[in-house]
Parts: sequence; C-alpha cells; structure tokens
Amino acid sequence: MTTERMAVYLQNVANIVFFIGTLYFAMTSIAMAHSGLEHAEPPVDSQLKRAPSEIKLFFSEQIEGAYSSVRVLNGSGERVDNKDNHVDRTNPVLISASLRPLKKGIYTVIWRVLSVDSHVTEGRFTFTIQ
Repeated sequence: MTTERMAVYLQNVANIVFFIGTLYFAMTSIAMAHSGLEHAEPPVDSQLKRAPSEIKLFFSEQIEGAYSSVRVLNGSGERVDNKDNHVDRTNPVLISASLRPLKKGIYTVIWRVLSVDSHVTEGRFTFTIQ
C-alpha cells in the first residue's frame, strides 16, 4: 500500500470512529434524559402585581400524577396551595395546583415529579407579589 493510500485509509477509519462515537454519545444523552422544568406560570423568579389563582408547571417529559407533587409556601413556611395538585389529563407534561388568596410577599414553589421513564426530579423556585 502506498503512503497516499494509507493516509486516505486512516482518514476514513478516523471518520468512521468519530461518527460512531458521536452517535453513541447522542443516544446516551437521549436515553439518560430526565424530566426537567420547562417553564412555569407564574414564571420562575417573577415579580407580580396581582396574585395568581393557580400555579402551573410544564415539564420536558410526561409525568406520573400519582407520584408527582407541587407545593407553594409563603414566607413563613406555611402552605398556601389547596393541596389539589394534579397532572393534566389532556397535557401530561403539566402539573397544577390552585392557590388560596395570596398577599404581598415572597412565595416558594417546591416540586417533585416522576417522569414516565421512571426518573425522579425535583426543584424549587420563588415568585414575588408586590
């Protein structure tokens, strides 16, 4: 084999190895994905002039209602949601809960969800009513 042919052969092998490696990491990332919070209503760290009547959390994957929850606490740590959180039947990436009438202050939203791929994720964020 000539030097030129050997260089082309090695370049082709390198391209194939690179392609297989890229494909492997892409598939691994997809398989290991967990349900993450996409957005919330009210938005994360928002400043509101009016109190919302409910909290809505939208996730990147479908979630299991029986093993998922959202709680809202006031600045004193008292729960201010109505303990009625549920996953929406028509939109299984949405969990919501109604809220009691809220006064001015900082509120903390605490969530924990089980996605349909059996991974649990959790988090918290705040919003403020001015």
